[in-house]
This record gives sequence, structure tokens and C-alpha cells, in this order.
Amino acid sequence: MLKYWTFVNTYPTIEVRNSQEGIEIIGCNKDTVEKLSISAKKYEEIDLAEALIEVHGNIDLYGKCYLVKIKDLLKEKIKYLKQDLLNNLPLFSSQLQCFYPSSVALFTGDNNSINGRLNTMRQMGIVEKTTDNDSRWRLSGIVLEDLIKEGQKVDNLCDFEVVFQTAIDFYSKYFVLGECGTYLLDRLDPYGDQYHSPFRFKHEYFMQALNDFNLIDLLELIEQDNWCEIKYRHGTANFLTTLLCKPLQIKISVRDGRQFLVFYNPIKRSCTNLRLEFIEEIISYDKKQVYKALSEGCNLSQSDIKSDLRNIKQSLKYAWGVSFSDKQEKNVALPVIPKYVEFSISYDEDREYYIKNRMFREARNRKIKKRKGNLCFYSQISDSKEMRPWIRSFYSRIIDSKGLEDKDFSLLSDIEKCIKGMKGLKKQETLPPNRWKSEEVTISQLKGGEKVRTHEYLFNELFCIYYHMISEVILSGCSSYKDEFVSKEAMNQLIKDIQERYALKKGIKTDKLLVKEIEWLIKMNAFGKEQIISGKSQIRFKYQCDLNIELYRNILPLTVLEVRWLKTILTDSKMRYFLSNKQIQAIALMLEEKYPQIKKLPMESIVYYDRYQINEQIRETEKEFVSLISGAIYNGFLVELSYETRYGNEISGKFKPLIIEFSKRNNRFQACLQSCENGHFYQMNLSQINSMTECKEGFDYAKALKQYKQYRQSNELSVKIEFYDVRNIADRLLTEFSPWKKYCTYNSDTEIYTLEIFYQKSDEVDLIIRLMGYGGDIHLIDSEHPISKEILSRFTKQRELLLERQKNKGGER
Repeated sequence: MLKYWTFVNTYPTIEVRNSQEGIEIIGCNKDTVEKLSISAKKYEEIDLAEALIEVHGNIDLYGKCYLVKIKDLLKEKIKYLKQDLLNNLPLFSSQLQCFYPSSVALFTGDNNSINGRLNTMRQMGIVEKTTDNDSRWRLSGIVLEDLIKEGQKVDNLCDFEVVFQTAIDFYSKYFVLGECGTYLLDRLDPYGDQYHSPFRFKHEYFMQALNDFNLIDLLELIEQDNWCEIKYRHGTANFLTTLLCKPLQIKISVRDGRQFLVFYNPIKRSCTNLRLEFIEEIISYDKKQVYKALSEGCNLSQSDIKSDLRNIKQSLKYAWGVSFSDKQEKNVALPVIPKYVEFSISYDEDREYYIKNRMFREARNRKIKKRKGNLCFYSQISDSKEMRPWIRSFYSRIIDSKGLEDKDFSLLSDIEKCIKGMKGLKKQETLPPNRWKSEEVTISQLKGGEKVRTHEYLFNELFCIYYHMISEVILSGCSSYKDEFVSKEAMNQLIKDIQERYALKKGIKTDKLLVKEIEWLIKMNAFGKEQIISGKSQIRFKYQCDLNIELYRNILPLTVLEVRWLKTILTDSKMRYFLSNKQIQAIALMLEEKYPQIKKLPMESIVYYDRYQINEQIRETEKEFVSLISGAIYNGFLVELSYETRYGNEISGKFKPLIIEFSKRNNRFQACLQSCENGHFYQMNLSQINSMTECKEGFDYAKALKQYKQYRQSNELSVKIEFYDVRNIADRLLTEFSPWKKYCTYNSDTEIYTLEIFYQKSDEVDLIIRLMGYGGDIHLIDSEHPISKEILSRFTKQRELLLERQKNKGGER
């Protein structure tokens, strides 16, 4: 805070006096004598002091400044700063100015710029004030190294850092806001060359970061019970709208990777949904202001709103997916009456047990009963249309149904359409989408809303590779060249070495920027100063630190979002696959003691509506082997195991563990292993492994993994389908099949899309079930393809069952 610049330019005569409090500057003109006091205790002249010390009396650089008289006092302040740094004491904002180049305009007005940055970091949980009324700052909380040491105390025989890193690696891909996990992995392995992930994810949809940008903002709104205005641009229908809504719930599909916001629209008195990736902006409003605007603009009372919300809460439990009702407008003014649905499928209990298992793990909101070779499904559903893709996957087995048909849909007409689709593609007319726009009169009455910016604490420049590299250059210099000068050539070599360490992560622009920025920081005397000694350029670092200190591991505290994420995943059931109960308890206790005010993420607001249900026995078996296999992969050791196939056969022997594959849809782990006996590759469900031990016998992991990739390439199959873009089917297909390699073309003359999907033989049943869900909207080009023949066979068999049922009902009459 350099107020004296204005002061000394105001008065033609300036006198500087030392006082017990610090410095007094006396300004005089013809009519006025004024005094400006600068407290020595608050170190407000540190930057000027350093400048005066370095320029050796060349005061003309600073214009009309007479503070050279108290140069010794200013030198003393620099000494205090260094002592505070050494003792890890809190620093004032003005002290922190010394860490910035003199040409950076951080200090405007009353330190608004630097305090703005500090307040942002305080909201992120990185710094804190000593007291609310004090302007001294310090780093807050614990660093990642503290967590590692705490976990290691539990079991000295276990390398806690490795198992912790494995757990974070899994959750960074499995859990919401996985970016937090990515940042933690970067803290542990900044170069990305020490840790090699054993995990591969099947049914992985590559939109996580894109959706999380909006997800973190919406979770905060739901948590705070706030309303918002959403600017929404539909990615396929290409229209822009603005909606006033109350966010209620996040729904996520593990089948197709889509994420939805379920919200209440008070103007339409409706509960509906929208996709997260199409949200462009979120403005938050206080509920009182919203109630007032709705009352004046729509004649909607607060009691009406509360009644609607009660109806929504009661009826949401009947949703099969993301649809609240079979209609949109005014669907919550009265309680939703769910539709009763029932259907039966045939199966052979002795040979087709997998059908029963599938029904139990996939169905939602249901009761399932066995009855004389049949499985009967019963449920109450708010919108039965959402069930249709799932129902189609059972075509060939449905023998009876109730509640599925309406004036626009029947099983028989649908199956006829499916069979026609197998024979050829026919374009269909579709109705335009229902596009809502909130009434301008209501939105215009809302003032003072704030743009929700929680995503800025998640996607923050603090975690970019450029910052990683800059911090390492500075810390390497401060630790390697204590109390000594370093040549410019050696400094350039240090930068080059760090660039090479980050070769796996950095980009070309980062490389070029790094050299320029380091040169500029040194030139501006931020962390080191360049001097010419004996005709050679030499650099002297201003600060010192120990060797092997890393900013992100040893200095930078965990952020609030990282703490929330860690607290949440520690309570997830799959964490026991990686850490022992004692390790989980130790880390959870440390986080709770250090951050008692920080809560877990509101996971009750997130619903995975089509994730498969897995019984406890499978979980316990998987838990036993996940850490064992990941450890064997990390160490490069063989494993000896016994495995029971789905047909009851046993496979045993020594194997090379290659990867652990987790299916987000199936909610289960598999392992890919290569037999040491015959070299064959096996995909094994961990829940079907009877026993496994790690052999202290190594193998060439890189070579085996390369062979596996070659094996997959040589056994790759493909199937081609074509379709018109009706009912948003292009987006649905490309999204759902994003986990598979594919190639899609569009013919503008015929308006037909052609999609080729590449797959492994083991994925064939999965593809059949998924493609059947699209019914007659797609056409499989090659009628002799095994997938085409199987789908047509199932459709034909289902038509026969329906016609037989129709005939029997006619006979009963």
C-alpha cells in the first residue's frame, strides 16, 4: 500500500522523521501542514525498501521521494521479513509483495489486487488469516505429505504411498469430480513417469471433465437450497433458452454416460431435466427474491411452490430414468400418479441362470418373482416410455405384459417396426422438440444475481503444468544454490532438465513460455537477481529451501475441494478394495481434526439410475483380489490362481497380470491375464476367482502388455449400421458407443449416417443388447453378420410369441 506517492507529490516540501511507531512524513505548502504516519510494525514499505537498497542511491528512479533518510530502518524491515519466512510466521499482504516482480500491478488502491488473489486462495482453502480482524496471512491446513506419513504409521510393512496412489488413480476415473483425483496424482507423481496405472475402464464415457465444470456449480446450488437462472444451448437441436429453475438432483447414466440436472420450473409448474454439457451459464438467486418475482410476475404463491416441491419429492422415486412424467407442462401441480407396469419373460432356470441375474441387477423400482419357468417383473413407473429400450433387450422372451402399451405404442407394432428396420431403412417424421423459454417479465424482475463460480476453484490455473514447472525451477534454484551465485548457463541447463522431466505432460507453448517467464522473473528481481561479475552473467537466488522440497507435495496445502473429495471417497464402499479399515480411519480422522468445518460432497443429490446392483458376496470376493493384482502389476510379479468359468470349468496355473478392467455399467472388476503355460489371454471376473497368490517371480510386463495389444488388434471385429437422425438418435448412438472405436460418415444427399463399430468377440452380446434398444430406428447393413442374424432371430421369435398370445386371447373370448 504505497499511499505516500500521492502524498509526496501533493506537497512541495517534505520532511521525514523516525518515530517509535515507524515513520512520519510531514508535508507542507503555503496554507497546510499534514502528517502521514507509516507503521513499521505493518511492514508497509518492504518493496520500496528493497528497491532503495538495490539502486545504491539512484533515487531519481522514484521521482519525488525523500525516504532515503530512513534507509537503515527499511533494511531492518527486510531482515524481519526473512526471519518471519524462516520461522514460518504469518505475513502481511505488503510483505507478500516482495514475492512479485516490481512491474506487476498487484497493488492498486488499498491492496485490492493482491487481497483479491489472497481471498480467492482463502476460498480454495490454501491460505487463511490469523484472525478475522488481522491482515496477516499464512498457509492453511495440511499438505499431501502429511497424509502419506499418517497412513504409513498404521502399517510400516505396507508402502502406503503406493496403495494410496492406486486408490486415487481408480477414483479419479470412477468417481464424480475426478479432476480432484488427477490433481492429487500430479502432486504425488508430477512427471507422470513413476506410477503406471493398472486400471482400464470399460464403458467409460469421455465427458467427465466437461460435465464436472457445471456439476460442481449445481451441487453447490442444491446444497445451499438456492434458485438459479440457466442459459442453455441445446447441442443437437441448436437453440438457446433461459430457464428459471430450482436444481433438485443430478442423474447420471452409466449405460450411455449422460448426466442430467433434474429441476423444478416454477413458471411451467413442471419437473423436467436438461443435460449438463449444454449449460452455458448459471446465475444464482436468493429464494426470497425468486418468491417475490414469481408472485408478482406469475401470480404463483410461496405455498404453491412448496406444494409443487412436495409432489416432486414424493414422485421422483417412481422415475425409471430422468423423466418425471409422460407430460412436461404442469406435471407437478397435482401429485403424479405412477403407472403400473408388469411383464413376464421365459427362461430355463437350469441353463439360463444368467437371465435371472441380469433381471435382478438391471431392473429398478421393482419386484421380481419366479413363477413356473417365468420371471415376472412388477413396478410403478412415472414414465413408461423410458423403459422401452430396456424392454426391447428382452425381445424373444416376453410372454405377457401390462401397462407398457398406450395409444402410441404396442409391443406388436414395435416388433413389426424392428423387423422392418432389419430389412431396410425408412425415414420417419418426427415432431419438433418442445422448447421452453421463461417469461421475460419474471426474469427481468430478478436483480442482483451472482454468476456461480465454484468451477473456478476446481479448474484453476494453480494446477496447470506451467505452474508445476515454474515452481520446480524456483525451488530447485533456491535449494541447489544456497548462498552462492549460479551462472546463466547453469540456470539454462536447470530449466532444460526440468523441461525434459515433464516431457510426458508438457506442450510446445509451455516450453517456450517457461524460458521467457523465468528470464523475466529474474530480470524483475522476483526470486533471483542477475548481475554481471567479472564480465559474466551470474544469478543469485533471494530465498533458500531444503533439497527435494516440492511445492505441490510439501508446501501447498490441500484445497477445500480436494478435502471434500477425499472425505467422500473414504466413505465409499470400494475404498476398502485398496486401503485397510485402519488406514481409512486414520486418514479420515486426520482430515476431520484438521478440517472439521469442511463437509463431504452432497452425494445424496447424485443418482446413478441405471448402475447394476451387485450383491455383497461379489463385493467381498473382488475386494480380496483387487489390491493383490494391482500390487503384482506394480511389482511385475506373476500370480498363481484358480478360476471357475461360468460353465463350471476350472482354470488354474501361473499367469502374468496385465490390467484390471472395471466396467462402470456392470459395476464389476475383471482382470486380463496371460497364461504362462500356453500364452493365451484370459478375461476373468474377479468374483469367480477361487484363490490367488502372488509369486515372487518377475516377468517382462512391458513385453506382455505389448503382446496383449497386438492380440486385441488382430482379433478386432466390426459391424456397420445406418440411420436417419430422428429423435436425436445420432447423438444417442455416438454417445452410447463412445467407449468403442468407431467410424461415422454422413451422406448429405441421402441424409443417412453410417456408423462402423469395432469390437472384440467378448463384447458381442453387449452390442446385441444395446442395438436392440434402438428398435426399428437403425438398420444393420450386412444381413449375414452374426450380430444381424442374432438380432433378427430374437425379433422374429418375439413376434411369434406375441401372435401366439393374441391368438390365445382370441380363443378365450
